[in-house]
Amino acid sequence: MKSSSCALVALVLALIVGGALYFYSQKNTDRKEETKSNETTVNNEVKEEKESLPVLEPEKIELTAITGEGHALANRIFSEKQFIHTITAQLPDLAENQYYAGWLGQANGSNEIFVSSGNFEANGGDFYLEFRDSKDLSSYKHVVVSLEDKPVNAPTIIILEGKFK
Repeated sequence: MKSSSCALVALVLALIVGGALYFYSQKNTDRKEETKSNETTVNNEVKEEKESLPVLEPEKIELTAITGEGHALANRIFSEKQFIHTITAQLPDLAENQYYAGWLGQANGSNEIFVSSGNFEANGGDFYLEFRDSKDLSSYKHVVVSLEDKPVNAPTIIILEGKFK
């Protein structure tokens, strides 16, 4: 009788422990499924929001040679409160103390106001410029690449130019 009582107690304990483990594992599975469901809902909401936002493409123009030789592509976009303007150019090598500068111009009566978009950096056999500003400079439609030998406030020798629409 003593051994059958021990066996019964062991069986009851095994059932209690087994039931507790089963209950605990079900609770964790439910939490995981709920978490997974919440993540899916959030991901779907983010995806729907992204899909509803318009995808903006940058405006693109080709710059043509004015003096000398060369060719360039210019891009610009104003998105998420940032104006981004880039130029990739194929230009002749520079003499010592010279550099290529980028400019954005805006008509002002019979004059034109220029804003420097920076100096070009050599990138392999090409020259590259990237300009960023928090102001929307889309009204500056005239794009100029100039050859400079000292800091200036407007283009000196215009090499390439083009206009955004």
